[in-house]
Amino acid sequence: MKKKFLFLIIMLAMFVMPVMAEDVATNCVGSNGMNCGAEVTYDDDMYIGADESVSYSKKANGTVLLAGNVVAYDGSNNGIAMLAGNNVKSKGYSEYALLAGNSIDLQSAVVEKDVFIAGNVINVDATIYRDAIIVGSDVKVYGHVGRNLTIYASTVTLDNVSIDGNVKIMANTLNIKDTVNVEGKLTYGAVNFTISDKASFGEIEQVEVHEYRITFLDALKGRAISYASLLFVFVILALLIPTSLKNAGDEELSFTQIVTYIGYALVFLILVPVASLILMMLTIGLPVAIMMLAIYFAAIYLSYAYMGYYIGKKIWLTKNKDENVLLEGLIGITMLYLISLIPTVGPVVTFLAYLCGLGIIIFKFKK
Repeated sequence: MKKKFLFLIIMLAMFVMPVMAEDVATNCVGSNGMNCGAEVTYDDDMYIGADESVSYSKKANGTVLLAGNVVAYDGSNNGIAMLAGNNVKSKGYSEYALLAGNSIDLQSAVVEKDVFIAGNVINVDATIYRDAIIVGSDVKVYGHVGRNLTIYASTVTLDNVSIDGNVKIMANTLNIKDTVNVEGKLTYGAVNFTISDKASFGEIEQVEVHEYRITFLDALKGRAISYASLLFVFVILALLIPTSLKNAGDEELSFTQIVTYIGYALVFLILVPVASLILMMLTIGLPVAIMMLAIYFAAIYLSYAYMGYYIGKKIWLTKNKDENVLLEGLIGITMLYLISLIPTVGPVVTFLAYLCGLGIIIFKFKK
């Protein structure tokens, strides 16, 4: 069954393989190994790596997918560089780039076409020849964007950057420094903003925004409703489909196991939407794509419950010999929700709980 699961992951990844450069001679980036007018020798057709710490520094004539706690990419590829992890660093070359993580750092990276970045703390010092879309909390952008730049974040800083197209920024705090040049139109909405008089823009438009602060009581009410809803779903799952929880929590709760769960979850989070999107482009593949997405979102929602049950089962069995699925689920899910209310720590634990729970579900599928 393990081999079948691995085969499925590889097959899903292969859906992204058609995204390649037809002529490598058009990629004129000597520092990254793409030399104009010279035939390039590739090390891999494509590459997939998932581990606690994973890196890639070779040349691939296709997609490179890296997932793990620490991800480092300084190679080159004619396809999509798909990087996901807690700490993601890229200083390589790619045709397209898709990055997701807690801390994302692009230093002297080159993206031949488009890039999408989603994370918490994001630093972009790169050359992007077409469009860039960034979603995050604290975003800093340097370098060059050849077409349009779009940013949705809490805090945005533009410094020593040139954009040949338009810029759209929606943020709570915006800081545009002296050495910023936007050839097109800057559209921004921010509660607090500082725009240097020395910065250059083709046109500027301000969009009115209103700051809305969620009180602790509002957050507590929302968490309570979410908690009760998830408990209800877990009870239904435990009573009607008890076999769905079988084997969950049997593995040791070790650091290595947690990292393994997170690695599988990150690969799943990236590959399934990509495969579904490609299937939607094929008329005969639309029903399969819809079913895949339904399973995808259901697995993400249930992942928190599975992680809660996993923890509750470990705690319950330390003092009891006989299992009690409902009480184990209640203990674990309640603990996770109480921790989620703690400022700073809560969101991190919640994010990791979702990833680990998703990894547990995937391991059950393997079995």
